[in-house]
Amino acid sequence: MEAEKYLLEALELRKVLKDSFAIALGHGDLGYMYKEQGQYTKAIEQYNLSNSVAIKMRYADLLLSNYKELAVIAEKKGDPALSLNFYKKQTALKDSIYSGDKLKQIEQLNAKYQTEKKNSS
Repeated sequence: MEAEKYLLEALELRKVLKDSFAIALGHGDLGYMYKEQGQYTKAIEQYNLSNSVAIKMRYADLLLSNYKELAVIAEKKGDPALSLNFYKKQTALKDSIYSGDKLKQIEQLNAKYQTEKKNSS
C-alpha cells in the first residue's frame, strides 16, 4: 500500500534526525492507518511504540490522542473492559493537564497581583 510505504519512509527519516516527537507521531500515524484498515494488531503495536516515546518525553497531547484511538480499537475488537481502561487513562491525563494549566494560571495571576501591589505602594 502506498500510504504505508510513505509513512514508513517518513518514520525512518525521523529516526535518522533523532526527532523524538516526530518519531512518536510517526508511529501514531501508522497506528491510525492500520486502525482504519482494520489491522488492529498492527495498529496496537504502533500506538504502543508511540506511547513509549510519548510517556518518556512527556508528550501529553499525543498520549491523549493515542489513548482515544486505543479505546476505539479495543471496542471494535469486542473488549469493552480494555476500552474502558484506555478511556479512563485518557480522562485522568486530560484532568491532570487541565489542573496543571489552571495552577499555572493561578501562579501567573498571583505574580501579576504581587507586582501591581508592589508598584502601587
